[in-house]
Amino acid sequence: MAGRPKRRARLKREARGARQNASAAWKEQHKKVISAHHRTRKHLFGHEGIPAGDRDLSGLDLSGANLSGANLEEADLDMANLKGANLEEANLRYADLTEANLREANLQKANLYRANLRGADLEGAKLQGADLYGANLTGAKLYEADLYGADLYGANLTGAKLQGADLRYANLPRADLRGADLGGANLQEADLRGANLRGADFWESSTPAPSGEGPFLEGADLRGAEGLTSEQRAYAKRYGAII
Repeated sequence: MAGRPKRRARLKREARGARQNASAAWKEQHKKVISAHHRTRKHLFGHEGIPAGDRDLSGLDLSGANLSGANLEEADLDMANLKGANLEEANLRYADLTEANLREANLQKANLYRANLRGADLEGAKLQGADLYGANLTGAKLYEADLYGADLYGANLTGAKLQGADLRYANLPRADLRGADLGGANLQEADLRGANLRGADFWESSTPAPSGEGPFLEGADLRGAEGLTSEQRAYAKRYGAII
């Protein structure tokens, strides 16, 4: 019986020690997380670029972040959440944005040269004047995206969802649009010379614009475009496309 108080006291000391150790470990881990967060902010917002060891930003929640002009060249942003982020004039050359959430993001004049945007969600994104030369947009969701004047030369848009997208004056020579859905997209004055449109659905692109501006294919250059059926060619020409 006399040994019980000592045993209880020992157990209390051990429990207290375990709690203190756990607290110390948590504080240390918290410091590392905060340090990494500040280091990431410094590289992203300081515009000096991301060192090789810090390029893995996959899965990060950067929704609504102001990354205007940030240097994210070759960054791994696979499945990152960039919804509503400001990436205007950001450098995203060769960046991996596979399945990233870029809904309503501002990517005006962003450099996405040969970036990987496979399966990315770009619904409602602003991409006016963006450089998407050779970018991989396979299966990307570009519903209602604004691509006015964007450079998509040689881009891979196989199976991309471009319903309602604004592609006026977009540069799309040699772009791969096989199986792409262009229903309701505005292709006025777009350059599609040599593009591959095999299996693409652009019939609704010829519907007159709600504003009364005229057919969505008016002035679109389809010379040398591949994969168009004779019916599609006739339809496009009927609505003002250059065949």
